[in-house]
Amino acid sequence: MFSNKVAQDTEYCWEVASAFPGRGGVVIMRALVVLCLLSPLASGVQPDSGVSQKALRLHRDAIIIDTYAATQFYRRPDFGTGTPGGKYDLPKALRGGVTGANFGVGAEELFVGDPRLGLVDPPPRGVNVIDAFFRGPDIVKRILWELDALYETVRQHSSQMLVALSTADIRRAKAEGKFAVIIGTNSGWFDSDLAVFRSYHRLGLRVLALCHGDSLGWASSDRELPAAAGLTDFGRAVVQECNRLGVIVDVSHSSQETFRDTLAVSRQPVLASHGGCRSLSRVQRNLTDDQLRSLARNGGVVGIVADQGMLDAEVLKSRMEGDSFDQILQSHLSLATAYKDRPFDWVREARQRALERSRSAQETPAPALPVALERMLEHLDHAVKVAGIDHVAIGTDFDGGGELQGFEDASRFPQVTEALLRRAYGEEEIRKLLGKNFLRVFRQVAQ
Repeated sequence: MFSNKVAQDTEYCWEVASAFPGRGGVVIMRALVVLCLLSPLASGVQPDSGVSQKALRLHRDAIIIDTYAATQFYRRPDFGTGTPGGKYDLPKALRGGVTGANFGVGAEELFVGDPRLGLVDPPPRGVNVIDAFFRGPDIVKRILWELDALYETVRQHSSQMLVALSTADIRRAKAEGKFAVIIGTNSGWFDSDLAVFRSYHRLGLRVLALCHGDSLGWASSDRELPAAAGLTDFGRAVVQECNRLGVIVDVSHSSQETFRDTLAVSRQPVLASHGGCRSLSRVQRNLTDDQLRSLARNGGVVGIVADQGMLDAEVLKSRMEGDSFDQILQSHLSLATAYKDRPFDWVREARQRALERSRSAQETPAPALPVALERMLEHLDHAVKVAGIDHVAIGTDFDGGGELQGFEDASRFPQVTEALLRRAYGEEEIRKLLGKNFLRVFRQVAQ
């Protein structure tokens, strides 16, 4: 099916050719139509080195959904015009041919003023405040700020963006050459109050991650060692309310116990929006083969992440022992001191281990190792082998994780399509991986 842009270009070709009478006009028409159809500009996708015409045609025609992006609209007021240094913004998404993405609203950091930081004036934009420390009405206000920033961005760029509340909205975005914003968040932001959660749903929330970094008391995260007992009765009620409202449950960042309990409770397919395969990289958040098989039996989907540290445990280890992680630890320690009601003990422990390793090595830790798109595809291949082609997608975690060589930002999505073709995936299989699998879950859960 041709996009509207292709149809418009074809009509223009007829107008140009009509100026030339006889057989000459027919020849010109044919040449112009071929150029229109082959041009990656027909749907906004820009040519990229190493991407074949076959891959570009497939990429333009497919619905492409990123199952998780970590970009925060509140701190990216320039999302619609381009964010220097960011991996996701509207121009990059359109150049990459991305139909839409699930944005984890409030899932990382927000830039806010808070007197407990010890500052007389609200901190300037750019001060990190970790979500684990927010509770009560304070956290609700912050998520409303983020939702307002998202909707304002869409309003300002309504000719190129829309908020997707259903599969019909996603298909409309594809037909009109727009970028569809799917609103997601993690459950910590509704402060254990289902009334607040239902209000978020009315504001457009369609994906709910059960937890992020910290435990909520009723849903244990993958950061806890040993893990807590998974879902409590209230946690089960959250999953059931998601099923009733039409919100996709996201088990990324969940402990194995929470993952297990969620699949036991949910009557709808579940999403693991951004992760890898633990058999290839022993990172706590990655899914085991048993989890992949369970997700397939549930009818759910795993989005393979484009984060270096998730795809290669050695990179994560190097990052944790290097200078950059030392700065992160110091930042977290400062916040843990400021927010005495919510200490981050694991940060202190990680800091101590990093120092001990550095002293014992008697040398500066090696920098993070380069990781290429190929490594992500190895995880994708394994997930397809274990879970099946109908249960795998791509969830980049762009603006939340480390970039890959060859897949540095959203504009580079055509490279993924090219690489999948080279790995002998069929065109229909590629369509499933790029977006159809997520679209199936979205249609079944949210309609």
